[in-house]
Amino acid sequence: MRIEYHRTLIADRVRNRALMEALKKIIRKGETVVADIGAGTGLIGLMAARLGAKEVHLYEMGEHRTGRRVIRSATVIEGSAVVVGHDPVSSGLEDAPAFDD
Repeated sequence: MRIEYHRTLIADRVRNRALMEALKKIIRKGETVVADIGAGTGLIGLMAARLGAKEVHLYEMGEHRTGRRVIRSATVIEGSAVVVGHDPVSSGLEDAPAFDD
């Protein structure tokens, strides 16, 4: 995927504000574990960390893996443990509980 596409997502203030508001409703500081699958730039994961998620797991299989480069050296952001991975299946995520609607 082209980096220009990710730039448009990062610049979309309406979209990003809506994402932040949605995350605020579900993240319990110090308790919630977030898996951002298809993380791209890692923006949603970084939002979750800023809101106090206990852990944030970022997964990106795309050619750029932008988020991986951006936060590769970070293990803690805003007090949240951050794990950057490549493939959620080989990382054991397939054993995670299913989400209820």
